Amino acid sequence: MTRMLIVDDDPRQLRLLSRIFSAADASLLLSTSSSGIDAIEQLQAESYDLVLTDIQMAKMDGLELVAWLMSRQPHVTVFTMTAYPDAEAMLRLRELGCIECFTKPVDVPRVLAKVSDALAVGVRGHIRNFSLASFLQLVEMEQKTCTLRVTSRGREGHLYFQNGRLVEARTGESRGDGAAIQIVSWDSPAITILSTCEVEQHTVESPAHFILMEAMRLQDEASQETMLAHPPDASAVHRGISEFPLPAVADAELLALVHLETGETRTLTGRRPEVVPMAQLGARLFEAKSAVGIDPTDAVEELVLTTRHHGVLVRPLRYDPERVAVLVFDPSRGNLAMERVELDGLVRDLEGWASGTG
Repeated sequence: MTRMLIVDDDPRQLRLLSRIFSAADASLLLSTSSSGIDAIEQLQAESYDLVLTDIQMAKMDGLELVAWLMSRQPHVTVFTMTAYPDAEAMLRLRELGCIECFTKPVDVPRVLAKVSDALAVGVRGHIRNFSLASFLQLVEMEQKTCTLRVTSRGREGHLYFQNGRLVEARTGESRGDGAAIQIVSWDSPAITILSTCEVEQHTVESPAHFILMEAMRLQDEASQETMLAHPPDASAVHRGISEFPLPAVADAELLALVHLETGETRTLTGRRPEVVPMAQLGARLFEAKSAVGIDPTDAVEELVLTTRHHGVLVRPLRYDPERVAVLVFDPSRGNLAMERVELDGLVRDLEGWASGTG
């Protein structure tokens, strides 16, 4: 039985959503709350799998509730809804693929489908532990004026927003763009929202999307440094890879492991089995790097192959040189930077599994 909490300060909307969801899926055990404050009391008293919250509420808005969940109950899957969506921000949220924001009145079948996918993918952590970057997109979309206090592993920083625009960032002696990039790249953040934004000058000059991309680059570099500093036990690699649990379907058309010598393809996730040949093609091109003018002794960090209908990312596995991780996506629907994030997640999961920490 899946426990779901719906939060909305409009009593009519709350009753309507409760009745509709109950009728649509009898396996949902539904509870409702009329404010963010009441929702927190319920979340502290009982265990929930999912929360669907309106963003714009009077006493305590949905963003504050999301921040509380990120800090105190990151295992809970969170969906948001708003009656006043910003089309561009909604698109960026979908590209991040970390948190879903539905336009009111909500499309119940679509929400139920997302709920099902989230519960399945949740075992990998990509949906449940959504990032600070996704949260910032919500702040921007709602054009909120506030200050975010962010803490992570003994570090503390502040992000200042005016009408949804990031205007100032501070951590230690650093300010401006550099501070913002550092803070957004932190893992496992705890967030506190302050309703004021008291800044003397605007020091953040770059647009939000640049800061998010740079933060993701820092996260990727930190992950690679950790992998090099603490390589998994080679004797455990093949056992770990062969026993790696198959994750559920993700946004990519295909995620797979391809053996370079035999071409054997183990499909990890994806709705499109017909794109397996694209994954195998990417692996063959990676293996044949000397044939296309690349020094065989020069390590290739990543191969990107694009066609009219497909994008292919190939990533070597340092702890299993016989295989590569391959992601296939639709270029008309996907974003290269975001698909790289998805592939990064797979590689990290594999590394953790092989080293016995995942």
